[in-house]
Amino acid sequence: MRYFILIISCVILYSCNMTTESSEQINDPEFDQSFKDEHNSRNSLDWAGVYTGILPCADCEGIQTKVELQSNFTYRKTILYIGKSQKKFEAQGKFSWDKEGGKIRLQNQEQPNSYKVVENALITLGLGDKEIEGDLKSNYRLEKVNAE
Repeated sequence: MRYFILIISCVILYSCNMTTESSEQINDPEFDQSFKDEHNSRNSLDWAGVYTGILPCADCEGIQTKVELQSNFTYRKTILYIGKSQKKFEAQGKFSWDKEGGKIRLQNQEQPNSYKVVENALITLGLGDKEIEGDLKSNYRLEKVNAE
Protein backbone atom coordinates (compact mmCIF):
# COMPACT_ATOMS: atom_id res chain seq x y z
CA MET A 1 0.00 0.00 0.00
CA ARG A 2 2.90 2.34 0.77
CA TYR A 3 4.31 1.83 -2.69
CA PHE A 4 0.96 2.55 -4.25
CA ILE A 5 0.66 5.87 -2.37
CA LEU A 6 4.27 6.72 -3.22
CA ILE A 7 3.67 6.03 -6.93
CA ILE A 8 0.45 8.08 -6.99
CA SER A 9 2.22 10.97 -5.23
CA CYS A 10 5.07 10.90 -7.76
CA VAL A 11 2.63 10.90 -10.68
CA ILE A 12 0.72 13.85 -9.24
CA LEU A 13 3.90 15.85 -8.57
CA TYR A 14 5.26 15.09 -12.03
CA SER A 15 2.05 16.15 -13.76
CA CYS A 16 1.91 19.40 -11.74
CA ASN A 17 5.48 20.14 -12.74
CA MET A 18 4.67 19.64 -16.45
CA THR A 19 1.69 22.01 -16.24
CA THR A 20 3.87 24.73 -14.70
CA GLU A 21 6.51 24.39 -17.40
CA SER A 22 4.02 24.67 -20.25
CA SER A 23 2.42 27.73 -18.62
CA GLU A 24 5.80 29.41 -18.39
CA GLN A 25 6.41 28.88 -22.10
CA ILE A 26 3.11 30.53 -23.04
CA ASN A 27 3.83 33.59 -20.86
CA ASP A 28 7.38 33.97 -22.17
CA PRO A 29 7.93 37.71 -22.94
CA GLU A 30 10.03 36.89 -26.01
CA PHE A 31 7.16 34.82 -27.42
CA ASP A 32 4.71 37.64 -26.78
CA GLN A 33 6.98 40.25 -28.40
CA SER A 34 7.66 38.17 -31.50
CA PHE A 35 3.91 37.59 -31.90
CA LYS A 36 3.27 41.33 -31.64
CA ASP A 37 6.04 42.08 -34.13
CA GLU A 38 4.62 39.66 -36.68
CA HIS A 39 0.93 40.54 -36.28
CA ASN A 40 -0.15 44.13 -36.77
CA SER A 41 -2.84 46.05 -38.63
CA ARG A 42 -0.76 46.28 -41.78
CA ASN A 43 -0.24 42.54 -42.22
CA SER A 44 -3.22 41.09 -40.35
CA LEU A 45 -6.22 43.21 -41.41
CA ASP A 46 -8.01 43.69 -44.70
CA TRP A 47 -7.34 47.44 -44.52
CA ALA A 48 -7.70 48.43 -48.19
CA GLY A 49 -11.11 49.97 -48.91
CA VAL A 50 -13.35 52.98 -48.39
CA TYR A 51 -13.94 54.55 -44.95
CA THR A 52 -16.59 57.18 -44.24
CA GLY A 53 -17.93 59.21 -41.36
CA ILE A 54 -18.79 62.67 -40.10
CA LEU A 55 -16.06 64.26 -38.01
CA PRO A 56 -16.67 67.10 -35.55
CA CYS A 57 -16.36 70.66 -36.84
CA ALA A 58 -15.90 73.86 -34.82
CA ASP A 59 -17.79 76.13 -37.20
CA CYS A 60 -20.11 73.82 -39.15
CA GLU A 61 -22.47 70.88 -38.60
CA GLY A 62 -19.75 68.34 -39.30
CA ILE A 63 -17.10 67.30 -41.78
CA GLN A 64 -18.32 64.51 -44.05
CA THR A 65 -15.13 62.55 -44.69
CA LYS A 66 -14.32 59.74 -47.09
CA VAL A 67 -10.90 58.08 -47.20
CA GLU A 68 -10.14 55.42 -49.78
CA LEU A 69 -7.02 53.32 -49.20
CA GLN A 70 -5.55 51.28 -52.05
CA SER A 71 -3.31 48.24 -51.60
CA ASN A 72 -0.56 50.06 -53.56
CA PHE A 73 -0.30 52.56 -50.65
CA THR A 74 -2.17 55.39 -52.36
CA TYR A 75 -5.19 57.24 -51.01
CA ARG A 76 -7.99 59.53 -52.08
CA LYS A 77 -9.62 61.76 -49.46
CA THR A 78 -12.82 63.74 -49.97
CA ILE A 79 -14.30 66.15 -47.41
CA LEU A 80 -17.43 68.27 -47.34
CA TYR A 81 -18.18 70.89 -44.67
CA ILE A 82 -21.85 70.19 -43.88
CA GLY A 83 -24.01 73.31 -43.56
CA LYS A 84 -21.20 75.57 -44.71
CA SER A 85 -20.56 74.82 -48.37
CA GLN A 86 -21.51 72.37 -51.08
CA LYS A 87 -17.94 72.34 -52.41
CA LYS A 88 -16.10 69.05 -51.93
CA PHE A 89 -12.37 69.14 -51.28
CA GLU A 90 -10.36 66.25 -52.68
CA ALA A 91 -6.79 65.16 -52.12
CA GLN A 92 -4.85 62.15 -53.23
CA GLY A 93 -1.36 60.80 -52.89
CA LYS A 94 0.60 58.17 -51.06
CA PHE A 95 0.37 57.05 -47.48
CA SER A 96 2.92 55.39 -45.23
CA TRP A 97 2.72 53.04 -42.26
CA ASP A 98 4.47 53.64 -38.96
CA LYS A 99 7.19 51.15 -38.00
CA GLU A 100 4.81 49.19 -35.72
CA GLY A 101 2.31 48.74 -38.58
CA GLY A 102 -0.69 50.15 -36.69
CA LYS A 103 -1.00 53.73 -37.95
CA ILE A 104 -0.92 55.43 -41.34
CA ARG A 105 -0.03 58.97 -42.38
CA LEU A 106 -1.43 60.58 -45.52
CA GLN A 107 1.41 62.36 -47.28
CA ASN A 108 0.96 65.93 -48.57
CA GLN A 109 -2.24 66.34 -46.55
CA GLU A 110 -3.20 68.85 -43.85
CA GLN A 111 -4.41 67.70 -40.43
CA PRO A 112 -5.97 65.35 -39.73
CA ASN A 113 -3.63 63.19 -41.73
CA SER A 114 -2.90 60.31 -39.35
CA TYR A 115 -5.14 57.38 -38.56
CA LYS A 116 -4.99 54.31 -36.39
CA VAL A 117 -6.06 51.29 -38.46
CA VAL A 118 -8.38 48.89 -36.62
CA GLU A 119 -10.80 46.17 -37.72
CA ASN A 120 -13.16 47.79 -40.28
CA ALA A 121 -12.40 51.36 -39.19
CA LEU A 122 -9.93 54.23 -39.14
CA ILE A 123 -9.51 56.22 -35.92
CA THR A 124 -8.62 59.86 -36.60
CA LEU A 125 -5.56 60.84 -34.56
CA GLY A 126 -4.90 64.22 -33.02
CA LEU A 127 -1.71 66.09 -32.22
CA GLY A 128 1.29 63.86 -31.71
CA ASP A 129 -0.56 61.02 -33.46
CA LYS A 130 -2.47 60.28 -30.25
CA GLU A 131 -6.08 59.11 -30.06
CA ILE A 132 -8.64 61.75 -29.15
CA GLU A 133 -9.86 61.21 -25.58
CA GLY A 134 -13.01 62.30 -23.80
CA ASP A 135 -16.72 62.35 -24.56
CA LEU A 136 -16.24 62.96 -28.30
CA LYS A 137 -13.81 60.07 -28.81
CA SER A 138 -16.33 57.94 -30.74
CA ASN A 139 -16.98 60.83 -33.17
CA TYR A 140 -13.48 60.51 -34.63
CA ARG A 141 -14.09 57.12 -36.22
CA LEU A 142 -14.45 56.41 -39.94
CA GLU A 143 -16.23 53.13 -40.66
CA LYS A 144 -15.30 50.85 -43.53
CA VAL A 145 -17.93 50.63 -46.26
CA ASN A 146 -18.72 47.10 -47.43
CA ALA A 147 -18.17 46.75 -51.15
CA GLU A 148 -21.05 44.65 -52.44
